[in-house]
Amino acid sequence: MPLLSIQNLSVRFGGVNALSEVSFDLEAGGIFGIIGPNGAGKTTLINAISGLERVAGGKILFDGHETQDEPPHQIARNGIARTFQHAELMPEETAIENILAGQSCRAPTSLVDCLLRTPRLRDSERMGRAGALALLDNLGLSADAETRVGELPYGTAKKVDIARALIGRPRLLLLDEPTAGLSDVEADEIIGLCLASARETGTTLLLIEHNLRIVMSISQRVIVLDHGRKIADGPPSAVTTDPAVVTAYLGEETTGA
Repeated sequence: MPLLSIQNLSVRFGGVNALSEVSFDLEAGGIFGIIGPNGAGKTTLINAISGLERVAGGKILFDGHETQDEPPHQIARNGIARTFQHAELMPEETAIENILAGQSCRAPTSLVDCLLRTPRLRDSERMGRAGALALLDNLGLSADAETRVGELPYGTAKKVDIARALIGRPRLLLLDEPTAGLSDVEADEIIGLCLASARETGTTLLLIEHNLRIVMSISQRVIVLDHGRKIADGPPSAVTTDPAVVTAYLGEETTGA
């Protein structure tokens, strides 16, 4: 059984079909890419999977369980985490506080634990902080742990966003253009972190990327969208030579658009 199954998924904005009957399956433990020109429906797809967009038709199954009608916090609790193209962080909070927010929905505590400050809550907080500090150390950001995110450079804030998604050890991590706006060195560092985490925890990665060098080098399969429809799905070597892809996407990229 696939970890994620997208079945004839459609999303509409008014009279516009942002996604039209898109279908694909993802096996657990893999690394998958989604490409396509601007407006192809890539972010809409990730928003639908994470519960941020209402589905007009079709099904989303995670580990065999339908999730298309569940709220975002329940989907996150199920084991799906995501990042955003522009890091959606709390600028007045520190780096470590932002990262710890990523595990709140999966913390093994209850409202009673929070109200009474039980030993279980304190143990959970200590373990969470240790994990957040370890992630910051892996990123070379230990010195920024107590710095407010709004004071951090853009590339550093992107790394904090990735760490926040990873702290809950998700089974599926959705990455929305994780390298956008980064230098090649920073981009390689971000992707390296994601790959290392995936190897360590068995996390499945699904990433949107305009950086073809990255997406084609790390993805086992690449799904191509154009105008809300899937036009190709296969290994990078096959996708790059598909005439529909060359016309809709790769041709546009090679001309600098």
